[in-house]
Amino acid sequence: MDQLSEYRRMQMERKRLHSQITSNEQNITPSASTTPSASLKLRSIEDEVESRRKLAEHVMSSPSEKVMYKKKLAEEEQNKIKEERNLKQQEISRLRSEMGKTHKTRMQVADDEVNKNIVPTTGKPCTIQIRLLDGVTFKTSEFTTQDKLSDICDCIFAHSKEIGAFDEYNNGINLITSFPRRKFTNESMEATTLEQAGLFPSGTVNVERDTENNNGYKIKQQVFIDPRRLEAVASWRLKGDSFEEKERFKNKLRDEEISRKEKEKIEKKNELKRLRMQLEEDKKLRMERNKRTY
Repeated sequence: MDQLSEYRRMQMERKRLHSQITSNEQNITPSASTTPSASLKLRSIEDEVESRRKLAEHVMSSPSEKVMYKKKLAEEEQNKIKEERNLKQQEISRLRSEMGKTHKTRMQVADDEVNKNIVPTTGKPCTIQIRLLDGVTFKTSEFTTQDKLSDICDCIFAHSKEIGAFDEYNNGINLITSFPRRKFTNESMEATTLEQAGLFPSGTVNVERDTENNNGYKIKQQVFIDPRRLEAVASWRLKGDSFEEKERFKNKLRDEEISRKEKEKIEKKNELKRLRMQLEEDKKLRMERNKRTY
């Protein structure tokens, strides 16, 4: 192959010198020093080209040389394919690494956005068990040591409106703790925290109608807070209690729990969909950037 290249190069040099001599003969009066020198150089090149041509014909006519030449071409082709394959694999690894970093960054940003909306609570959580007027007992862990006993009353009023029993509580209620047994009226509820009432880390509160001095806690300005999550613990029939109301309330709690779980699933699916779309957009941008580069 090197000999053939040399042969072609000598052929091109011979043609160039031949054209130079021809142009000198047509345009310039030849001198004794330039024309013979160029002619001698051309003649020597022609002799060398002829000898190399004969050598190349001899090499290509040999079967062993042809086999070696084809083998060399095949090796060069295989090396080229391997090199392209390695470059492609490196590019795929780089893109996967970038996609992984982008995914982690997106998830971190989403977590930061969620954490921003979380209001830090002051105080430690308390597990409170509440026994209502109808004998139904609930348990909740959504109160803290800094909450007041009046907050428990607001939660009870909101719950009573949900089950349609607000009239039973509208005349005022008192709260009674079990250990130690203490009775809290309107004024003491406003000034007493759950920790001061001995309800940390857990405690039980009984609801009692205010029938004595009209000092019980009442709802203020008919404003209801959002009811907190209450988990039913026990229920027994008392005088004036309605089984249908209890069943209706249990069904409502179950439906709310199912609805809440469905909403959480939908939110997670939407978040995953948004992340996939963002990854696709990033991939397209990288492909466009690579096209411009190459």
